[in-house]
Amino acid sequence: MILSLKIVVNRDIAKVLGLNETIVLQQINYWLEVNTRKNHNFRDGKYWTYNTIEEWKEEFPFWSKETVKRIFKKLREMKLLLIGNYNTMKMDRTLWYTINYEELKKLLPHAKEQNYLTNTRDFYKEFYQKYK
Repeated sequence: MILSLKIVVNRDIAKVLGLNETIVLQQINYWLEVNTRKNHNFRDGKYWTYNTIEEWKEEFPFWSKETVKRIFKKLREMKLLLIGNYNTMKMDRTLWYTINYEELKKLLPHAKEQNYLTNTRDFYKEFYQKYK
């Protein structure tokens, strides 16, 4: 097998959210963790990540731009993604994203059963460690 960047998907989460949505949410969570470690992009009490749709398309080269848009729209409709605009230039319409961990907990019954989380920032990491 050729060594390259890999995507590992948690089956339990994918059964609830859908495969594509899980892949995107995991990638956003990855960038939120990077920003947390670097103490970067902290606004209104949350860490955020941002990209244009074209940049997200580069993260997911196996999907079309329209597919990427649909996935992000669905995650927003599910209330799993919070949207912000913290751009310094008013004309910059790049969206900023963070995960709504409270909504995520509601959708994942394993989290409730295991009494996960008093700290929502650690939820995703704990859930993945338990079920990877």
